[in-house]
Amino acid sequence: MNFNTKQTKIILLFAFAFLVFITVSLRNPGNKSVNKTTENIEIEIENKIKEIASLKEELKANRKLRNSESNHFRFKEEAGDQESKIIRLKDDEEEVTFYTEIEKDEIQIKKKEYLIQKTEFDLAKLEQEKEKEKEKEKEKEKEKEKEKEKPGKTEVEIEEENTLIDKKKREIEKLAKELNKQKRNLQIKKEIIEDEGKIDMIFTWGGITKDLHKRNRYNYELQFSLRAVAKYLPWLNKIYILINYDTTYPYWLKPQDELDKIIVLDRCQFFEKEEDCPTYNSFAAYSIIHRIPGLSNRFILMDDDFFFNQPVKEDYFFSKNDLPICYDPRKLQRTYWRKHDLYPLAIERGFPLWKYARYTHRPLAFRRDFILKFEEQYPTFLEFVQSHKVRYKHLAEDLSMIYFEFHYKNNIMKKLPKKQSKFYQALFKHEDDVGPEFEMYYEKLTTEDIIVFNINDDWSPDYEIYLEQRKVFWNFFTKIYPEVPDFEIPNPDHKANT
Repeated sequence: MNFNTKQTKIILLFAFAFLVFITVSLRNPGNKSVNKTTENIEIEIENKIKEIASLKEELKANRKLRNSESNHFRFKEEAGDQESKIIRLKDDEEEVTFYTEIEKDEIQIKKKEYLIQKTEFDLAKLEQEKEKEKEKEKEKEKEKEKEKEKPGKTEVEIEEENTLIDKKKREIEKLAKELNKQKRNLQIKKEIIEDEGKIDMIFTWGGITKDLHKRNRYNYELQFSLRAVAKYLPWLNKIYILINYDTTYPYWLKPQDELDKIIVLDRCQFFEKEEDCPTYNSFAAYSIIHRIPGLSNRFILMDDDFFFNQPVKEDYFFSKNDLPICYDPRKLQRTYWRKHDLYPLAIERGFPLWKYARYTHRPLAFRRDFILKFEEQYPTFLEFVQSHKVRYKHLAEDLSMIYFEFHYKNNIMKKLPKKQSKFYQALFKHEDDVGPEFEMYYEKLTTEDIIVFNINDDWSPDYEIYLEQRKVFWNFFTKIYPEVPDFEIPNPDHKANT
């Protein structure tokens, strides 16, 4: 084929242009497409980073829940194992071996711990769901103009959720309270098992007050009652004085670190609720006496106006079988009369409705394990008595007499005739001039066979007369108990402190 020069040039020019186009295209293939793909990858990477950060936060928030879930399943497995061991059949025998009371209590505590773990786990999940919902609400506020999302929970749903959370919290509080009580009683039972057979004494002391409108003005009673105990009951193990946390330490008593036998304790630490103490109700104080750590199983309950008049042995308080001895005749009295405002509540909650005899004003013998049995039968009554910071209806809730009726019904007391107590009760009301009265007391105590006596504290409301009465009281007791025991501070300043 023959081409002229001009045509040849044109063909070569087009060929060269095509070649340049091809070369440029091969160097930058799909440039716009590549740029677009890179931008998408960067966005995807950024989203993945955000997603990873979110997962890390969720992982951090859930770690505690996962641990709790693992723990509560472990507790469940352990509790199940323990429960299956309560009753075990011996090989080749037809009898059943029961675990001890202590082991049963420990199993119950383990189960209660599991329940608390489980309830806390459920609550934590609810709280987490609530937090997630809050985060969603915040995100919706930020993005509601950009995109439409699923609507959040209604106010009714949120209120129901909050109600459920509050319910779970109350369940945990209740379970924790029951668990603490079970642990405390288990510790008491262990102490009872390890008991060495000694006998302690407890005073519930109201402190020193100068209030003339109160019958419990301080007239050195505790000081002289302790002198009598030191003189006539030297075999006692420990003497506990339970006071309110705001009560001033006895000014005539040596510091606690210098005392071996006498222990002064804040009784408020043994109450179920902080708001129930300080208390001015001696019966409320009686409700916590068995909770003193290390208290001997057998103990004697005292008031500060009880005084021993001669040596006393253990068998005055406990029988040969270690049963508390009661010298009062039994006569049933209602705890709450039908007209009392608390009677319907007592029926509803199954409170003890009867008490023993009448109010007795003398040293009383008790056992910790018997009081625990009472508490198991009436699980909420002691806490109810504690809620009354002053005596309810005078003597309605006298726990000492309620305990004695429980002892009588369960055949865990020893009754002896009243005359064997050799107890003397002084006058309940005093004349302004108490000199002749106390001369008569001195004559009786030094000539008659009296083991223990009580001098009531109904003194004159006239301050000048009262000061003269207190002088007589002081002189009388320093004559009866002249020996100063080693737990007293020598020559304390009485006038500055009373």
